[in-house]
Amino acid sequence: MEIISVALKRTLSHKDSMDNKRVIEVVEIQVMSTGTGLTHSEFNDSKTDAVNFIQIWIILEEMRVIPSYERCKFEAINRGSKLQTIEKQKDNFKGEALLINQQVYIYRSDLEVNASLDLIIKTE
Repeated sequence: MEIISVALKRTLSHKDSMDNKRVIEVVEIQVMSTGTGLTHSEFNDSKTDAVNFIQIWIILEEMRVIPSYERCKFEAINRGSKLQTIEKQKDNFKGEALLINQQVYIYRSDLEVNASLDLIIKTE
């Protein structure tokens, strides 16, 4: 699986069997490829504050991928009422995106009240 974690409110802690121990901040996206095998956990270190986050699981395009871990900051200033690419398929990897092992695009935006966006669906 390709596992994408996005902290929406407060921080989320992560640890895995590749010795990655990180705190995922609200401005960060974490991508993990479990590939040929990996154990991991995401958890809230706070005993008083709730964490709000999204975790997306995507089936790998190819089998026997080497496990990997990556994260990147995506500043909120780049999301205001416009689309911000947070993941790109491996053949078009460029810019402020994280590589995943599947042909998929994922976008993020912070829409202002009564704002709308047009999205042109990529076909290649």
